[in-house]
Amino acid sequence: MQNPIMIRGHTDSVPYGDPRAMNNWMLSSGRAEATRRRLLSGGTPEQRFERIEGVADREPLIVKDPADPRNRRVAITLLYRRGIFAK
Repeated sequence: MQNPIMIRGHTDSVPYGDPRAMNNWMLSSGRAEATRRRLLSGGTPEQRFERIEGVADREPLIVKDPADPRNRRVAITLLYRRGIFAK
């Protein structure tokens, strides 16, 4: 069994013109889902995806400048489960 995968989408803090049409929550969730689909099309089994989530601008990489474009990213984490490496 391979490690389960968590995918998290992130955005900067720049708001959209009309938040009813699009907002950072929708964008970050969409980034995470687009990444999941890309990994799936590349052969990653569906059952490996443990969590797919968007966190909007709540966890900036560049804390001192939440509007910095480097805060727009996707994080892919391989999760650990006790006993996964046991023989």
